Amino acid sequence: MEYEIEKYGVCEGAIEFRRKFNSFEEFWESCHRGDWMLEISYKVGVDKRKFMLAKALCAKTVIHLMKDESSIKAFDIAERYGNCLATDEEFKKAAAAAAAQKAAAAEAAQKAASAAYSRYADYSTASNYAVSADCSDFAYYAVYDTFDDSDYAAAYYAAAAADDRTKNQLETANICREILTIEILKNI
Repeated sequence: MEYEIEKYGVCEGAIEFRRKFNSFEEFWESCHRGDWMLEISYKVGVDKRKFMLAKALCAKTVIHLMKDESSIKAFDIAERYGNCLATDEEFKKAAAAAAAQKAAAAEAAQKAASAAYSRYADYSTASNYAVSADCSDFAYYAVYDTFDDSDYAAAYYAAAAADDRTKNQLETANICREILTIEILKNI
């Protein structure tokens, strides 16, 4: 049997979880992963501002891991945009600033990791830079109007333990249910 979300090309994990339920509504109410819910919402084509609001609020659950002000500001602009308090132009400007930060953080992470490995230095130093790059990557995707699998991967890698990731997945799922349920049910 083919399920409605399969035609949208969503990740296999979400499809496997969907197979456990008789209806999409049951699946949506039971889903424990916000990343799956955002992916489905994006691919189904929910309202852009509602999607960005959900995405921004989900991303804000890991804002405490960020150090860069442009990344933090990107979350605020995305949330304001989702609440119709920021213009398309403000949104695009924030996305561009976050993209520039992403590129700089990725370059710094690559240099730090390379230096650490070449000196046989403590792996955690390189790892800390990589986490920093992941967080700014997450901020970039939180404001940019695209979706790919790295969105929540960055947040999960930044979380210290599997337990934290599981809690974050459920927290973001609850955010998605609160903001996107009406939209997703109209579009699915």
